[in-house]
Amino acid sequence: IEYRDKNYKDVKHKLKEYGFKNVKTVDLDDAGLKIWKNEKVESVLVDNVELEDNEEDYSKIEQVIIYYH
Repeated sequence: IEYRDKNYKDVKHKLKEYGFKNVKTVDLDDAGLKIWKNEKVESVLVDNVELEDNEEDYSKIEQVIIYYH
């Protein structure tokens, strides 16, 4: 799944479509500066490891966290 610079809501929806159940989001807030708020994904962690585009088995995933600006 491509996620960098995508809207975090779209990425969360796509991950849920793929069957991930425990998907959380974290707003990096950028020091509260409204001009930086673009809701774009910075990174996605799967059980504390950054999600990569490969053939790994994600069937036993505990948690997915989406970090966005």
